[in-house]
Order: sequence, then C-alpha cells, then structure tokens
Amino acid sequence: MQFVAFDLGNVLVDVDFEPFWKVADEFHHDTRSVIDFYEKAEMSGLVDYHDVFIKELNATYEEANYLIDAWNQTITVNDQMCNFVRCLKHEGFKIAFLSNIGSTHKIFLRARGRPLMDLADIQHMSCEVGVVKPSILYYQSFLMQHDDFAGCMYLDDRPENIIAASKCKFDSIKFELDSFKDKPPSVLKKELIKIRERLLRGC
Repeated sequence: MQFVAFDLGNVLVDVDFEPFWKVADEFHHDTRSVIDFYEKAEMSGLVDYHDVFIKELNATYEEANYLIDAWNQTITVNDQMCNFVRCLKHEGFKIAFLSNIGSTHKIFLRARGRPLMDLADIQHMSCEVGVVKPSILYYQSFLMQHDDFAGCMYLDDRPENIIAASKCKFDSIKFELDSFKDKPPSVLKKELIKIRERLLRGC
C-alpha cells in the first residue's frame, strides 16, 4: 500500500475570507483583531468562535450564529481536488488529512464536505490533537500513531509547514490552489498528473 498526506485549506479546499469580513463589518465589530488573537487557540481546540464572538464582540446569540454561518462560507471543497483524491483512493493509496483547523470548520466540513472528508483514512486535525502546525510536535504526534506514513508525500501551501514536515522526513511539496484560481482547469489537471506520476514512482 502507498501513502499520501494533504493539508486542507488552499490545498483541497478553496478559502475566501472576504464574504465573512463583509458580514462582520455589518455589525461594526472589530472581528479581525479578535480572530487574529484567538486563531491559534481556536485551531488548538481551546476555544470556540461562537463563544468568542459573544464574549469579545458582545454579539447576541443570534448574531453569533449569523457570524458562524458566514465563517463556514469561507471554505469550499474544490471538486477537482476531491476527484484527484478519490482517484488516488481507488488506486489503493491510504489517505491522511493533516490540517490546522478549528472546531467550527471541522464540524462544517464533516457535515457538508463529506464527499471529500470520507475519502480520508486518517484525519489529524489540530483542534483534536491540541497542537498546530508548524510545530514539530504536530507531525510527530501523527507519525507516532501512524508510522506507516513515514516518508510519504505531503502537500501543504505554507512554506513553514513544508520545512517542519521535511524535518520529520515527509516528502513535502508546496502546493496552493490560489496559484491556479485565474487559470483554466487544464493547468491544475497537468500539475495533478505530475504529482500522481511522482507518487506512482515512489519518489
């Protein structure tokens, strides 16, 4: 069996925060500074954004719900990437998702992004393991539980994550959906063919 690991945001899932900021601005809340301050804690599973919005923004329960709905609209499963992962799965690859993700997006993706999420044999989510990338401990905790993934290819969009993963002997590749947004689908298709060929070669 062969193995491959993926980040989620900007790798398998398109991310666009602008719709959320527009909703937040409607309430005249300083949401950006609150998100920045609590981002790492939320991705570590220490806080929940719904509670944070009520406490820090003085939002009502209904306003917090509205903000959470808008927050969830910032992520969309990329169909082309989902099909790519599905093809690898059918070819016998064991799939892992290694993501810095908060509980809100995690719940949303597992409910609304099941065509993608169900393809993962392992979901190593920062909010569940209590540590975020690029911490070496994040990757070590994954490999301690799943040592069969040692040395596997790993796709991530953040340079600091690529460096940390490489230190843990992953075959790390920088890949970001943003770089394909203004290009025809054929360009991404060609890149995915290259990645698949490299996977099949095992190098």
